[in-house]
Amino acid sequence: PQLAANALITVSRASPRDLDDERLDDCRAFYTPSRQAIAREELARAEAALGRLSDEQREVVLMAKVLGLSRAAIAE
Repeated sequence: PQLAANALITVSRASPRDLDDERLDDCRAFYTPSRQAIAREELARAEAALGRLSDEQREVVLMAKVLGLSRAAIAE
């Protein structure tokens, strides 16, 4: 999953003229039906886990994992 995320980030940051067919083919390989099903299952598990946290805990996890804030920044 991390490899797929990294590939998609690379593509999303590139301008259209920077994308070649090989890069696009690499990303298309991540969109198989089985990978989509796995991603949906992982998302459901993550949402369920976040739902079990308190509001404060959820906010900290999102700041760290989604926003990429450091522990020091979160502590402020």
